[in-house]
Amino acid sequence: MRPDSFLMRFAFQSGAAAMAWMAIPVWAETQERQPASLSAIAACVVTLLIVLAAARWAAEHAYAASYAHTDEIDRTGRRGGLALCGAYLSAAAFLGIPALISAHGYDVLILLAGLVAGWPLLALLLAERLHNLSVLTFADAPAWRLQRPALRVLLAVNTLIVCLIYLVAQMVGAGQIVSLLFGFEYWLAVVIVGGVMLAYALICGRIALTWLQIVKAIFLLACTALLAGLVVWKLGFSADTLYAQALELKTALDSGGGEDLFGEVMATGKNDMQALAPNTSAHTDFFHARDPVSILSLGLTLIFGVLGLPHLLMRFAQARNARIARQSALWATVWIGVFAVLLCIVGLGIVTLDTKTHFMDAFMHLSDSNELSLLFLAYALGDHILMGIIAAAALVTLLAVTAGLGHAAATAVAHDLYATTFMQGRTKPASERKITRQTITLFFMLAILLGIACAGHSLVALVTLALAIAASANAPVLLMVMFWKGCTSRGAVAGGLCGLFSALLLILFSPPVWENILHQERALFAYALPTLFSMSAAFLGVWIFSLTDRSPRARWERAAWPDQQFRAALDLGEPPVFTEGGDPPSPAPAGACETP
Repeated sequence: MRPDSFLMRFAFQSGAAAMAWMAIPVWAETQERQPASLSAIAACVVTLLIVLAAARWAAEHAYAASYAHTDEIDRTGRRGGLALCGAYLSAAAFLGIPALISAHGYDVLILLAGLVAGWPLLALLLAERLHNLSVLTFADAPAWRLQRPALRVLLAVNTLIVCLIYLVAQMVGAGQIVSLLFGFEYWLAVVIVGGVMLAYALICGRIALTWLQIVKAIFLLACTALLAGLVVWKLGFSADTLYAQALELKTALDSGGGEDLFGEVMATGKNDMQALAPNTSAHTDFFHARDPVSILSLGLTLIFGVLGLPHLLMRFAQARNARIARQSALWATVWIGVFAVLLCIVGLGIVTLDTKTHFMDAFMHLSDSNELSLLFLAYALGDHILMGIIAAAALVTLLAVTAGLGHAAATAVAHDLYATTFMQGRTKPASERKITRQTITLFFMLAILLGIACAGHSLVALVTLALAIAASANAPVLLMVMFWKGCTSRGAVAGGLCGLFSALLLILFSPPVWENILHQERALFAYALPTLFSMSAAFLGVWIFSLTDRSPRARWERAAWPDQQFRAALDLGEPPVFTEGGDPPSPAPAGACETP
């Protein structure tokens, strides 16, 4: 028996046992929270086990077909696109965006456009280059020419920060779902689900993780299509009816008039469109902003944030060749675009159907979070069984995304910091695996604690903040290194630091954090997102410090530009090695590449 097969089987069995234990309704008699229903729990657990079994079977089939080489995990563009889609689509998109659409209507369509907007740029600009220049992490691509250790350390730290915030958002979503279904207190639900996710991330390898993300993407798209189809069927397969009723209800509720559409909510004069939104209204200010600065910052966050997400960028090194890497990004654009259209239908259906069935009233006492309205819609369309299936889809989404985030963070520590920077390549595989396991354990434990502390916060807001940091600290450095001959190590490090610290400081002083979390009187920064300012600071930092760099290393790095272009375009050659006082690297073959 292969050791990897044994570990995968052990991971599946341990996960099944943990989920079965969670399904046992053993709660204290004094506990006020109650589970949704036994039929919803049973449907959720059975569906979850079936999906995990399908992922296990697919992974073992991949081993049997000799797909175990790390550079041939994504053998086709469609398969690679599904894997990227599975790594990208998180609980924030599946649960948070429909709730925001039901709350704020068409103002949230910019989020749906932002889900897709960055992927064509990723496919056209970075996919092939990252495949040809990367080994394990996306930091390998800039370090091919800029070999200063400080740059690799900076990108590894950025990876940890972005992945941690992204992971905390998943923990918040997992706590809300398990708390609703099983009746646990929120903190206990986060601890239990976080422990299961930690166990899976520790045991599963790259092949198992890839196939889990592929199966998860297929299942998530199928569930979203099922909900959208049922919504349209309820309304007579008429998109005009769906949009007209949603617009009519939105207008009536905004004006405060009309008939008692939402029972007690309208009787108290509260706008239920706002009641369906996340708990703190300021957390969603940047989702329906009117001023140009906020809209531009949100657009830059959604577009360039994708270009800086570490757990996505590192997947291009696993493609079979550069063409497959580019096709994977293009197919991911297609799948995510379809998902965005389906989410729009589901979000409008939450408002339209609730006026007829009042399904929110049946479950509002079970959960303090209004971002679970998608589960309530599933109950209205298919009773407890469909509600449990949709909850299973959300949990599989959380499991796949968190495992990918954990592996990205652990690889950054083990490969970028430990093996390459500190040990300078003089390591053994066993020591790197040990560092990887320790990093995953500490990373998930910290995320569990922060997930408990972030109870009640918006999933979409947390993920958007992670995208803002990625767009400010990672994307400018990556783009300047890839497309500007004059970029040097000093400029890349200075620009990355400017983007990172400006983003963190402006987020700290923004209204969602300064006023609503820290409870200060007036925010020092007027906007919810810092991307317009922090991203500009990063680009300016790279440009200014690179232009003023006259060191021998800078001259060598500029001379190595043709070699980088040759390798990035044709996947040929070995990286040049800088030596103090040494000669510049030999140029690429004549005509092989053009210097922009």
